[in-house]
Amino acid sequence: MASKPGVPGATRWPWLDGLRGIALVAMAIYHFTWDLAYFHFVPGGVLRSTLFTVFGHAIACSFLAIAGFALAIAAQPQLDLTKFLVRLAKIVIAALLVTVATWFAFPQSFVTFGILHCIAAASVISLAFMLAPFWLTGLAGALVFIAGWVIELPAFDTVNGWLGLGVRVPLTNDWRPLFPWAGAMLLGLGFGQWVLNRKMFVRAMPPPARLLQTAGRHSLIIYLLHQPLLFAMVWLAALAIQPQADANIPQGNYIRACITRCEQTGSDPGFCARACNCIAQETLRTDIWKHVVRNNLTPVLQKQYDGIIAACRR
Repeated sequence: MASKPGVPGATRWPWLDGLRGIALVAMAIYHFTWDLAYFHFVPGGVLRSTLFTVFGHAIACSFLAIAGFALAIAAQPQLDLTKFLVRLAKIVIAALLVTVATWFAFPQSFVTFGILHCIAAASVISLAFMLAPFWLTGLAGALVFIAGWVIELPAFDTVNGWLGLGVRVPLTNDWRPLFPWAGAMLLGLGFGQWVLNRKMFVRAMPPPARLLQTAGRHSLIIYLLHQPLLFAMVWLAALAIQPQADANIPQGNYIRACITRCEQTGSDPGFCARACNCIAQETLRTDIWKHVVRNNLTPVLQKQYDGIIAACRR
């Protein structure tokens, strides 16, 4: 294999690694903000703001588009299917690790089809476009991306957890269904095909960007490790500081947040209001309220809290 940066046959495209590194930094900022809100260091409304939502979508688009561009490079001069399958297996294993870890950490909202699941599935879909002209790949990507934002049909609700064309939104901490997000990968693949067809090769990034390039080369392991580390840091800070405001968090704030999460699952608003009021009242009657609002429930208290939730939902 040739070793020149930014040309077909090169093992790496340094500038692409640099872009992936920038996306990693943005993702770390996003997750750190989420952790701060989870432990009530910043208002929970920050996570529901339009700016924060758009920020998260932009990060997801960047990762998927970069993955698509990387597939275009991998297909030159022809796709090495063995390497593709090894890469795919790594992503699938990483996605399963995310699912298992979040199931233990957040059993009510664990990740079932997040960004890694989407990258794995979209990579398989992209195989059908490896030999397609760039304009066809780009057109397919645009149609998938647009359809994911404009189509909402109850008929797809049973498969909406991974498809994205239904009405009911699953309760999960990371949801990146194929529509629209697979479209971002196809757009990246199409753009990569266009660049390669025109031999528009980019040289290495300047020295100040070398750290980002290094991070981009190890993006998968950084993705898996950064959030547990950030979450642990904020959790330890919460245990050490334990802001008094957390212990005295208004009941109304808790109920509103609970109702929002409940309605996101497609449940009836009236049911959500009754269930969340019940959960708040029953939790306040116990000694676990302060642990609930501080998010430091022990396994025993978590089991008690889950029992209250189940009883109120009935």
